[in-house]
Amino acid sequence: MTRTLRSWNNHSLEIIEYDIMTVGETPFTHDASALAAYVLPENKELDMVFHFELMDVDSPMEGSQLVPLIKKSWKLEELREIIVRWQLYKREYGFWNA
Repeated sequence: MTRTLRSWNNHSLEIIEYDIMTVGETPFTHDASALAAYVLPENKELDMVFHFELMDVDSPMEGSQLVPLIKKSWKLEELREIIVRWQLYKREYGFWNA
């Protein structure tokens, strides 16, 4: 995957006359460090990633697995912690997520 993304960035996207950006969707990935290699500008792969960790804030755990579509109570502080963690991760290096 990394080689493909770099190839697109180095060859295909250079010839396009438009100012564009590349975005990756990353469901089930709650570790920003696992995505940093794709998004950090020096690697020239993706400009941004969409993470979906917020969708799991109300999903209960069963062992080490989240159980989707079953409601669990949650607190605003849990939501805030997820947002702050993702927004601040390697921000000074250009890590960009939504």
